[in-house]
Amino acid sequence: MSRAYLVLSLVSLVIAVAAVALVVGQTSSTTAQLDAISGQLNRLSGQLNEQAVTLDELTAKVGPKTQKFTIVLGEGKIVQEVNEEEELTGEFHRWEPPVLVVRKGDKVELTVKNPRSHAHSFVLADFGVDTGRIPGKEEQPDEAKRTVMVSFVADKAGVFQFRCGIPFDHEKDDCDADHAYMVGYLVVLEG
Repeated sequence: MSRAYLVLSLVSLVIAVAAVALVVGQTSSTTAQLDAISGQLNRLSGQLNEQAVTLDELTAKVGPKTQKFTIVLGEGKIVQEVNEEEELTGEFHRWEPPVLVVRKGDKVELTVKNPRSHAHSFVLADFGVDTGRIPGKEEQPDEAKRTVMVSFVADKAGVFQFRCGIPFDHEKDDCDADHAYMVGYLVVLEG
């Protein structure tokens, strides 16, 4: 329960007791009750202030941790009605999830999967991460051989782009025509 919620609950209780006392007309005994409740509220508020911990203090106590993500090159399909029938008229690719969030100092462990037909790679240049070529399912039907694990320490704060590092080459079945749009972002929060 948050500190603010607890304090607001107690203030609401004090106001409710005062309102009931005014309606019933028991002002003399209610005043003593209100004084007692007010004293309890002040003591409780002081205790809460003593125990309050900022997010930075909590992070410092916990320290860096290991963040594990699975990231997959996803595919969207564009279906349109053509001659009164639905037809696949296009597709697009994107990293799923498109944004990863960690704290500075965290160790990041990524499992990168390529379930697509063509080869792709995962590159996060700002941290020296490059999976190399991950074959597509037409070239390598075994999903385990289309999965790569990489790790790094997020040692600087900021927003960093990751992308597919293999340029589109239709003849080699490398990447896809929307190569330039296969991007995502790593957000590293300070402390």
